[in-house]
Amino acid sequence: PMRMILFFLISAVIMVNCSSPVRSIEEVVAMDKEIHLGIITYTDYFPFFIQYKNIGEKDLLIENIDTGCGCIINETFFQSVVPGDSAYINLAFKPQSGGYVERRMAIYFQGYDNPLDITVKAFAVDSVR
Repeated sequence: PMRMILFFLISAVIMVNCSSPVRSIEEVVAMDKEIHLGIITYTDYFPFFIQYKNIGEKDLLIENIDTGCGCIINETFFQSVVPGDSAYINLAFKPQSGGYVERRMAIYFQGYDNPLDITVKAFAVDSVR
């Protein structure tokens, strides 16, 4: 009888662990991973937005945006996005120097450990005519 109880306990643990796989954030959010801003000035903040869509089955909520470089500022009020709906993240980018610029940011969603990594690319000049 002890073997039988142990067998059922192990089976139950395996079934519980296998029945609810943690989904990756990439499976529930549709978003461009690279943002190309074109030619911008490095003297001013350049406003832009990123659109994303909830392709999952539960509401989505952005928890944090980590820009790291400080050159991207977030102007977005985070709101819950229901399945099937889209939303925008309003941002502004200010390169610290001229030339080709590439910066990464991580967007964290509530309930997911891994962020969505986004790359912002631009060619920065002192003035655009």
